[in-house]
Amino acid sequence: MMRTERMLRLDILTLEDAAGRVARLLAGEGSMHLVNQNEFPLVPGFDAEAAPEDVLGAASRLLGRIDAALQRIGPAEGPFDAGAALPADRPAGEVISEAEKAIGGVVRRLDAHFAEVEKINAEIARLDDISEEMNLLHAEGLSFADLEMKHFFTAHGAVTRAGLARLSARAEKEPHSMIQRPRRGDEQSVLIVADAERAETWKSWLADAGFRHRPIPERFRRSFDEALDLVEMEIWELRDRLAELAAGFEKERPGLAESLLGWRNLLRVESLLVRSAAGFGRRGPAVLISGYVPESCWPRLRTALAVSASGTYVAEAAPAHAGEGPQVPTMLRNPRFFKPFEMFVRTYGLPGYEDMDPTPLVAVSFLTMFGMMFGDVGHGAMLAAIGFGIARLRAKALEPMRDLGRILMAAGGSGIFFGFLFGSVFGIERDSVLPALWMRPSHGENLTVFLLSALVLGATVMSAGIIMGIVQSFRRRDFRHALAGQWSVCSLVFYWALLYLFAASMAGRPLPVSTRAAVALLAIPLAVIGPGQALMQAARKRRGRQRPGGHGHDEELAAILFEPIEVLMNLFSNSISFLRVAAFGLAHAALTMAVFTISDMTSGAPVVNWLSLPFEHLFIVLLEGMIVTIQCLRLEYYEFFSKFFRGGGVPYAPLAVAGE
Repeated sequence: MMRTERMLRLDILTLEDAAGRVARLLAGEGSMHLVNQNEFPLVPGFDAEAAPEDVLGAASRLLGRIDAALQRIGPAEGPFDAGAALPADRPAGEVISEAEKAIGGVVRRLDAHFAEVEKINAEIARLDDISEEMNLLHAEGLSFADLEMKHFFTAHGAVTRAGLARLSARAEKEPHSMIQRPRRGDEQSVLIVADAERAETWKSWLADAGFRHRPIPERFRRSFDEALDLVEMEIWELRDRLAELAAGFEKERPGLAESLLGWRNLLRVESLLVRSAAGFGRRGPAVLISGYVPESCWPRLRTALAVSASGTYVAEAAPAHAGEGPQVPTMLRNPRFFKPFEMFVRTYGLPGYEDMDPTPLVAVSFLTMFGMMFGDVGHGAMLAAIGFGIARLRAKALEPMRDLGRILMAAGGSGIFFGFLFGSVFGIERDSVLPALWMRPSHGENLTVFLLSALVLGATVMSAGIIMGIVQSFRRRDFRHALAGQWSVCSLVFYWALLYLFAASMAGRPLPVSTRAAVALLAIPLAVIGPGQALMQAARKRRGRQRPGGHGHDEELAAILFEPIEVLMNLFSNSISFLRVAAFGLAHAALTMAVFTISDMTSGAPVVNWLSLPFEHLFIVLLEGMIVTIQCLRLEYYEFFSKFFRGGGVPYAPLAVAGE
């Protein structure tokens, strides 16, 4: 615990003919973090090649065609089959060529289907227009033959309401007759009779208004009833044809979608393999695949290589060490309960490979601070219920929220635990309801104890951060910073001595040492941090061992001499900052008192009172939960992480088919 997953440096030497098979095996097994030989040459003499842009470009274009086709088909997502997605050991060009043929066939089938559907819909729309015009004429006792007049201009069709308004405004002083009939949507059916000598003017006005007229086929130029029956019969037949097409396509759709999804997965994996192979080292026929594997995964990978690629490779695995070339990737490893809290660590940064993983301490300290600020059995239960609901979300898009839900469940549990300690249920603090197992912070006689408890918690968290910084410095063999740096053994001794003297003073006990000894106990660590480091730095310069780069000697010396003041200021301000734990704990109690005040004000309307009470408590849970979370993270990042956390870790990103 508190160590990142131990990594092995793995070098696999194989031949060009077998490199593809080994790469596919590594992708299927999914545990090797590859190192690009071009960027970080682990083994001299091996050079990487540029990625084949033509293959990657063709794969990208095909993936675009697949996505467009899937949008036309509709929602289609199936389970990912890593074995099916992993392409066979053959040239990438062959895979691309076969994919083009298969995807082209699916696209042609889609084009044919949707073209026929569009054609039928257009014919139905045309027949609907004819039916509307027939009804318009029939309502006025007219037929199509009646409109064939030599001395009059006639037009019948459809126009939008806005177009009709423009047309009416222009024809206001023009002799004409216009009959209107409402249609579906924004259109109106119109019949216009005007002077034949003004035909060209009317045609211009109609075109500007967006007038639409459907030519009437000869087969409909008969009696109204016969023509209307014929139109409706043809529309009915076309709609039957649409239903047949839809039913047939629905049967085909799963197969088409499955084919496209399969090719999409295969092309993504093929692109991944091509990009990865571009980072392999090459020298003649030999190919070098280098990277890192978690120690826990190496036995499984070694077995897979021995079974599937026996006799085609030579592998060498050795413990990885930071600073051996490219940065060793970091893989956080924590028990199930602590794992959701990795979110908080990753938000701040990723620890280096040799650094400590603070996740367990973050979880414990976060929950302790949260519980002290949110201590209420009822409110904690509501928050845990909200977290449970979020953690149970099944939508794939909301999957990242599940860890947040688990954190809220744990935070709610902490609120329940401290609620029992404080004897608080929905803000009710009475022994008859729930006796306090420890104290009631909102009572004046307990205020000092509650404030001191917050300071003790802060001192514990800060001490843990300083100790982690010391351990990490020793691991890096940076003994100067471990023993006499800003956050070192000396600063820890000074802090503990200061805390001891403060505790003795608060308890009213006489100091176990003389005043002179107490001053020395505080002054000596600070003297070592400042002047002591300055002397060590001067001696280092005389021996010619000053590290290259960075600030000049004078600037570094000035920074070292200022460190004791910075240590004193930071320890004081960081410790006082933890008083916010007690302050927000009291604010939580005050907020619930406000709810009771509102309840008393509405006591005359009991129905309103009981209906509003759940929402008032829900408001407290949401508002206070958000505020308390922000305050906890602020203390974690500024008062705890600042003592040891360096970040800069490389995320563990293995070559894996499942990742695509």
